[in-house]
Amino acid sequence: MRDALPAVMAHPPSAAGAILALCAASGEGILAGAALCSEIALEDGKAPEWIQLFPRGPELAATDGRRWRLSDPAAVASLSDELRGSLDLPIDFNHAQDRQAPQGGPSPAAAWIKEFAVRDGVLAARVEWTEAGRESVESKAYRYFSPSFTHPRKIKLPGQPHGGEVRAVAGGALVNRPAFDMPALAGDQQQEETMLKKILEALGLAAGATEEQAVAAVEALKSERDEAKSQAAASPPLSEFVPRADYDSAVARASAAEGKLATADKARLDDEIKTVLDAAQEAGKITPATRSFYEAQCRKEGGLEEFKAFAAAAPEIAAPSPASAAPPSGDTPATAAEKAVAKALGHSVEFAREHGSASLEEAS
Repeated sequence: MRDALPAVMAHPPSAAGAILALCAASGEGILAGAALCSEIALEDGKAPEWIQLFPRGPELAATDGRRWRLSDPAAVASLSDELRGSLDLPIDFNHAQDRQAPQGGPSPAAAWIKEFAVRDGVLAARVEWTEAGRESVESKAYRYFSPSFTHPRKIKLPGQPHGGEVRAVAGGALVNRPAFDMPALAGDQQQEETMLKKILEALGLAAGATEEQAVAAVEALKSERDEAKSQAAASPPLSEFVPRADYDSAVARASAAEGKLATADKARLDDEIKTVLDAAQEAGKITPATRSFYEAQCRKEGGLEEFKAFAAAAPEIAAPSPASAAPPSGDTPATAAEKAVAKALGHSVEFAREHGSASLEEAS
């Protein structure tokens, strides 16, 4: 493990960081750090060379409900020494290494852990004090030591499941508050607590709200959301939906408008066809007898334009005649030729006019 240290932490930010990184690399649990306070006992009024890190185990219980085990202090001492290698682990003030340093804040050392050992059945550390640390302890400006350590299971909130066995010490801090006020100290745990605080604020709950209160607030928000969706479905916005009666009325009006437009279009087409046929008849391009044929052709799709082209190029086949001239009717006196043809066919003059115009013209 010592041989692997330089490769894993080429430029370690701190000895505590090395402990956490090496725990990760070796599979040791680093899910959270934790704090338990032990009073620093002065030796003849001086800062001691050895300090106690944890209460006597194996069960470690903080007054805020968090719990761990320290079944084998010697194994923890050995692993902590092995993981730190040649690095000294920092003891700072109020866990600044874990709280302020990640945001670029100051985290001056009060002491440096040089060695771990089991003394009188408890885990202890030999420390080298800085001037500021020694003065703080000897003046009793700071009276307690709080360790930072790794363990296998997260404890998201006080009173939740046991954190498991203490694995290794990552450092510690001089503090003046008891254990129940000290949060777990690893970065991810601290982030979770910050996030939980923000969630409670967003829900309108106090920082000390229980899990049941938080769940109830979330359920209330979900109920309000569902109710809003239900109301929106019952009364949809007019920008997206219209009543059925209004829709049917709009469709009927559109259909009526389309019908009127179609009627107007047909009238315009009728007028144009009549105008074109009148001009062709007056020019002798068509005869009254074939007018109905050409009119039917004009009503086909594209037929009017085709007839215009035909009339423009067609030769004169009959004497020009006014388009208003109607073919002979039954009231017109029969000519001698019509009477002769009708008699020869055995029909009336009217029948002969309707069905035998060619014969009449030849007879005339």
